[in-house]
Amino acid sequence: MSPYRIIGFPAVYLQGPGALAQLPEQMLKTLKVRCATLVVDPVVAPLFDELDTGAVTLVRLDFGGECTQAEVARLTALAAPQRPGAVVGAGGGKALDTAKAVAQALDVPLVIVPTAASSDAPTSRLIALYDEQHRIVAVPTLHRNPDIVLVDTAVIARAPRRLFVAGIGDAIGKRFEVANARAAGITNYLGGSATELSQLLAVQCYETLRRDADAALAALDRQQPDAAFERVVEATVLYSGLAFEGGGLSIAHGLLRGLTACPETLRSLHGELVAYGLLVQLQTFGHPDAEIEDLTRFLQRVGLPICLGDIFLGHADVEQLHRIAALTHAAPYVAASVPPVTVAGMVMAMRQVEQRAARLATR
Repeated sequence: MSPYRIIGFPAVYLQGPGALAQLPEQMLKTLKVRCATLVVDPVVAPLFDELDTGAVTLVRLDFGGECTQAEVARLTALAAPQRPGAVVGAGGGKALDTAKAVAQALDVPLVIVPTAASSDAPTSRLIALYDEQHRIVAVPTLHRNPDIVLVDTAVIARAPRRLFVAGIGDAIGKRFEVANARAAGITNYLGGSATELSQLLAVQCYETLRRDADAALAALDRQQPDAAFERVVEATVLYSGLAFEGGGLSIAHGLLRGLTACPETLRSLHGELVAYGLLVQLQTFGHPDAEIEDLTRFLQRVGLPICLGDIFLGHADVEQLHRIAALTHAAPYVAASVPPVTVAGMVMAMRQVEQRAARLATR
């Protein structure tokens, strides 16, 4: 364990309805940049067509759909001749991660504009790189966190409900993942020991979601951000991102290694898989049945998976569960867990999660 505690932050985090209009001012004031490459998901590109950029020029490059080495290389080659002063990434998690990698390759500042609160990617320096079969192949890191994270909650409120729910799934387990990582003394994503703040943020994230998720979803359905909606977005985007990066992860995220190796899960979102993984984590570490059942009911109520069938693996046999668990155990932070985790233990936990979901379905 490192003797030094460390946590990272974006230089500026700005959230609220209409925040996108602040992009030019923030680029000029914070970065002193007048020209940038915009790596954008084409679905949300019209938001920038309507933006009054004033003295700032944004040169648009459309994101191709998957965060791969090839896509990063393609966009970097297109952006380099422009000599941009910064890269602006806009869209969902994969578009944002691709923008991170392009900014790193060009060695320029990075601005992140999430258009859905679907994951903790916006504030993080991590990049999840996939291959063409949707399997995670590497998780490189930026030299620093994004320079500006700009979250327009009026835009977030118009995104599909499923994306918002997936963000809750990605964030809800950070309380447990950070606690497990800290108990094991696992080095965090900045190369040091976790600060107390990382656990405080993880707990606050959990408590906010349990208290405000239902009201926030009602606001989302009205497409009208309110106080509860703002608190949940802050939890899923800011608290969640800072907590995991400064605190660490555990089985809930480690299970992605095994789950994404199954082609059936291509139809599931990152946060949906993580929500299922959280139940497996709690079962593996022997949390009380009442606690797991309470959380299972919450996940089910907001629309998150509680069993393999919910992530399109309902016909998985024991052999497939073993492969999923073995790939999960290969994650260094899973292998280093305290108490120790075994492949057999995770397989048993997955079967127990199935049994609990079946019992709940009959009540």
